[in-house]
Amino acid sequence: MRDAPFVKMSLVTPIGLPTKELILQPELVAVLSSTLSAFIANHFADQTFVIPNGSFSIFAKAESVKALVFAFTDAKELNNATEERNCNFDSDLTEVWRHWPDEVVTMAFQTLKILAREVEGSESLMSKTGIKLLLQHSGILNPECCILKNDAKIEAMKCLVNCLHSNESCRAIFVELDGVDLTVSFLQTDIKSLEARFLAFRFLFLLSGHSSVYAEELFKREGFGAFLEKQLSPLATHLINKKPISGGIGNEITLCDEILKIVFNITMLRDETASGFVGIFGGGGVSKEDRLLQRTEEWKKKEEKVRGFELSVIVYFPPQKKLMQIIRILPILIDLITCVPINENDPLSAPHSFAINCLLNFPASPEFFLQWLPNENKDKIPATLCKFLMISLSLALPYNSNNSPPLDHIENSPADSKVADYSKKRADEIIPPLILVIKELAGSHEIIRHQLREILTPPDIDRTRKLDSTDTVTARLIKLMTSISLENTKNSVGEMLFALFDEDGWEIFCFCFSINQSSASSFTSYIGYGNAAGFLFQRGIMSNPSGTSSDSQRMASSSSFTNSESTTHDEYEIYDGSTLPKNNSESKEKGKEKAKPAINPITGEIIQENQSNEEWDRLSAAEKEYETHKLMEMLDKLNKNGVIKAVRKSDLEGQNEKYSQ
Repeated sequence: MRDAPFVKMSLVTPIGLPTKELILQPELVAVLSSTLSAFIANHFADQTFVIPNGSFSIFAKAESVKALVFAFTDAKELNNATEERNCNFDSDLTEVWRHWPDEVVTMAFQTLKILAREVEGSESLMSKTGIKLLLQHSGILNPECCILKNDAKIEAMKCLVNCLHSNESCRAIFVELDGVDLTVSFLQTDIKSLEARFLAFRFLFLLSGHSSVYAEELFKREGFGAFLEKQLSPLATHLINKKPISGGIGNEITLCDEILKIVFNITMLRDETASGFVGIFGGGGVSKEDRLLQRTEEWKKKEEKVRGFELSVIVYFPPQKKLMQIIRILPILIDLITCVPINENDPLSAPHSFAINCLLNFPASPEFFLQWLPNENKDKIPATLCKFLMISLSLALPYNSNNSPPLDHIENSPADSKVADYSKKRADEIIPPLILVIKELAGSHEIIRHQLREILTPPDIDRTRKLDSTDTVTARLIKLMTSISLENTKNSVGEMLFALFDEDGWEIFCFCFSINQSSASSFTSYIGYGNAAGFLFQRGIMSNPSGTSSDSQRMASSSSFTNSESTTHDEYEIYDGSTLPKNNSESKEKGKEKAKPAINPITGEIIQENQSNEEWDRLSAAEKEYETHKLMEMLDKLNKNGVIKAVRKSDLEGQNEKYSQ
């Protein structure tokens, strides 16, 4: 009885892993099974095991990992492996796994999978021998020779996923061992297990996501576009037809997601001069001509790249001697976005979010998107994207009339993992790609731009109260323009709204490079200069609001959305709280006689006749003089620092008169 603890300690390491002595003794397989089971239960969610100056010895972990690796290694492979030739391990360790029951084999791979989350102490598993044995036992390498049960194969694949994720050298070894070819061949066979297919695609995703070199190699791989299209098409059809979704991590949705992530990685324009996801935001100091030239050049690069990936050529023999281009991925993306039902509790969930992300890599030029895409569902794109945006923003900025302000961010992620996370941190990651796709379309297609404006920035918004205080998508967009918590979303919303007001996107197509401030004027008039000032400063457009006179009526008449002489932009109807029937000639005639309400160019709100600043009125004359002096000092400081540029009132009025002429 006294010897039992000593025997147990010699067979199990302090971390609870089996030692070489335990693995070597087939008669103790029951002890090995219970040891592995206990380790898996205790450390299932752990990410690290070797703690500096802690109780977990790196030596103990390394020895146990090495013993398990050699237990799965064929003797022939070990003799050929130069890196393990001098490891001083008993040759009896090789192929020990053949004496284990199926459940012990599965648990051994589960243990290695957990340990592979941490590189330290896992060097023997992450060696060439280790990666090769994982390829063998997962059925990727020589599948006809693999005799493991499906559960053990799946665990071996998961172990390989962790190795590829955590260690760059593992990815290099995987490529060296022809892992890409083996994986593609594996996926082209009749695989019944959706989980195995999912994990195989995860191999390719990790390669394309961690290295631009591997992504480029996959992109240039002959027939890879056709391969992905063949794998993606039946999954998309399954989702569009609303067929039941399988259980487990490998199902029709996760498989579709994994392929879309690969498509995104390998079609992404990685040129340093390209705007990409972040560079799409306009920067200060960049001239309009340079920005237009940069975008047209980027469109050209994007089109060249995706055309090579998207198109295949079919030769028709005489008498039909012609070439035919076949489009692959883009129509599937459009179908996924427009035809798969939207989850209103989580609109940017899979597969929609990944399909939308992929659209960022395709040029939004009219020639490419409108003419090259023979898909009837493309006409649904504007309204569908707006629906995604409206639902997403309502989750990220919920409306509560009892709060002040009524629209506010969600600070923390929900405690329930089943509830969609639209907290400010998460929302700032998943919403900007959708907004940027809308921005690209708005800045490139005149018809689509007008469709988007009707939905996102309708002309008859309520201006009787703060523009960012209503339960509408327009209010939420304006609210985001001044957000300090969602930086990416704020920038992308500014770019999208600026494009909706005919920024310079359509001029790119027309090659019209004249500089004018009409877009900024229309933009600021609609949302108010105060809401747009930060964006305009970031973009380098430091224009003043439309009219700064103390005469509020003149401010309203000079505003671009109330100026009937403006012909370059749509005239906006001003909603003053009354209900007027639309499309009624008599009402329109009365409207012409009725004086247009004065608009505050800073806030974009209607200035009420009885409006007064109660707080200001309560101040004494001395207090008013002090506050005025303090304001002038602040403005003078901003002027000296270059944040603003002060101009004389007379100069500004002369400039406005010049523009009106």
